[in-house]
Amino acid sequence: MTLLPQPAWLWMPVWLPFVAAPVVYILRRHELIAAILTAAVFVLSSYLLWTSPPPETTLLGRPIVLERVPRVLLIALGFWMAVGALYAARISQGWSLFPFWPLLFGVVAVAFMFQDFIVRVIVLKVAWLGAILLVQSGVKASTRAATRLLVVIVLATPALLLAGVLAARIEANANLITLAPLAGIGFGIGFSLVLAVVPFHAWLPQVAEDGPPLIAAWFVAAFGTAYLVLLIDLVGRMPWLLEEGRGLTLLRSGGILLIAGGGILALVETHVGRLWAYSVLVDTGYLVLGIGLGRLIGMEVPLMAVGARFVALILSGVALATIRHRAMSLEMDELAGSASKVPLSYLGWLSGGLSFLGVPLSPGFPGHWLILRQLFALDIRLAWGIVVATLLGVLGYVRALNAALRTAPPERLETIEPEPMSVTVLLLMLIVVASLMGLVPHAIMPLVRFMAQGL
Repeated sequence: MTLLPQPAWLWMPVWLPFVAAPVVYILRRHELIAAILTAAVFVLSSYLLWTSPPPETTLLGRPIVLERVPRVLLIALGFWMAVGALYAARISQGWSLFPFWPLLFGVVAVAFMFQDFIVRVIVLKVAWLGAILLVQSGVKASTRAATRLLVVIVLATPALLLAGVLAARIEANANLITLAPLAGIGFGIGFSLVLAVVPFHAWLPQVAEDGPPLIAAWFVAAFGTAYLVLLIDLVGRMPWLLEEGRGLTLLRSGGILLIAGGGILALVETHVGRLWAYSVLVDTGYLVLGIGLGRLIGMEVPLMAVGARFVALILSGVALATIRHRAMSLEMDELAGSASKVPLSYLGWLSGGLSFLGVPLSPGFPGHWLILRQLFALDIRLAWGIVVATLLGVLGYVRALNAALRTAPPERLETIEPEPMSVTVLLLMLIVVASLMGLVPHAIMPLVRFMAQGL
């Protein structure tokens, strides 16, 4: 163990995004150059995280080490953002995206370098606050999404910090185990807010409606997954939370609320962006439920579902952004005829969205099915209820597709242009990747086992 700093090149995956951000900011008006530079930074950082991860050290007496699961998360997020940056060069997602993305990637990386739960929560809050600027860049007249995001993180952080302090005291003194239920309640409130558990879910559909679609997808990929990994790590480090802190009850109840609420709300939604958000809630519900069933199914299943989630998010985010850019709206009543003009975008949107719902042959199906199969063994009536809720979400997508396939007046069709060639190529590549994950899910199992062994 040594004290920072060590040779600078050892920490290049961490400091490179911070150094690149000012350069990208200067070049932001030259979108193609800024996009290529941003994508190159993400690819290089991800490659170095895989081949030469930062060494274990200490800072101010606190251990600094990047463990397996967050390391793989950051690598996947880096490549995700590289693809998103190249797409944004063709269809803009807000002027602030290129300079802010490297900064936020670096802050999330710093959060997971620390092993202290409280420090992680504080650093992730900083990243969340910075991300609000990206969401707000997509809308000038309304601040609803930004306001809700601000309220969520302001309420969630104290709950998580209080629970973290109580958990640390219990770890230091086993006689304080009577505080476990209070810690469990704090963790439950905090994670319910940041993971958009019903009824604290309103911020996610609002982000999907007001913000750029690709930014909404990235928000879920970065923060939704980061807090899920934080939750998995917390359960692994403090197993007493599951029993003494009523963690099992909270996890399983939260997962059921997410699946049921997301499916019902998706059925009646009339905005395609909000429909997408409700399907994401269903997917989050399966993940939370999988963590709650971790003792029965292991952690490999939730981790496999996280991998499918990353692919579905980039695919559906790119597709939704293209649909909104070409059709100028995501309201179902205004999408008539658009499916015939941007068919590949709708195929990508369906492929990604139905993956969140775990439809067979989609990337999300294997993980969802393994979680659901275990639930059938525990409570068959509850399992069938979840199946019904999931099918309601599928019907929501059927309604939206039907609206987009309706015949539109010729003058309306003339205003909708096909996808740009570069976007067409990108969508095709992402659809192929998603299809392969759905058909041969065992291909990613070595990576899943690599992460699971680190828990």
